[in-house]
Amino acid sequence: MMRLSSVLMIFSACLPQLAMACEGPCIVGVTENLVSNFTAPVDAVFNSLAQEMSELLPNHDTQAALNILQPVQKLYVNNSYDNMERNIFPGFFHGKCQVNGVDPKGCPNPDCPVVCGTPGSIIHFYSTFIQIAFNTTENSIIDLVSPSNSSSQYKKIESAVLKASSSQSKMSRFGTLLPLSLLSRQASQSTIKARLPTILGQTNVQDKLSKQCGGAALPNCNWISVGMKQYVLSWP
Repeated sequence: MMRLSSVLMIFSACLPQLAMACEGPCIVGVTENLVSNFTAPVDAVFNSLAQEMSELLPNHDTQAALNILQPVQKLYVNNSYDNMERNIFPGFFHGKCQVNGVDPKGCPNPDCPVVCGTPGSIIHFYSTFIQIAFNTTENSIIDLVSPSNSSSQYKKIESAVLKASSSQSKMSRFGTLLPLSLLSRQASQSTIKARLPTILGQTNVQDKLSKQCGGAALPNCNWISVGMKQYVLSWP
């Protein structure tokens, strides 16, 4: 679970400024909070993927699997803010709520039943707001690791796993004595090519992130208990 201290650290760094809608600093602050809040669930997903991948590596080396995934996780971190902001602002919440220069009831705060760009609108559609954030996070991981995505890092991951397995095989062929227990825990090249697509496939990633967030309703990823709604409403 996300530590409260890390959430509060970002809260204090993003002090609200006057805004007619969630613009500029508000967008940055809200987006950074979402990205930060998903850090722990995403780390858990990558750790779980590495645990499964380790079964394909010599001696079931989890750290080696984590090392293989590290560049991919770094790419996720580098892309996460832009993906999150684009899908929420202006992907769903955008523009001012005013009609003929007048704010509808609940706009900009605290509860505006109009899809626009005010904090009140975010609160009214909060479950949609969280679902967009979850979907963005999920798709960002899938886009990077899925074998069905031609632009993903899957081939590099597969190559690294095959290389690790091949290196261990060469050690055994060229006279290095290996314990029988190690040899028996080494996946063949064909096994790697058959199992790795399932491990890094869309369904497995979806299941892992959904589990971290507590299931379909995402109770562990709404961050109401750590003041996310209050933070959104702190922006005028």
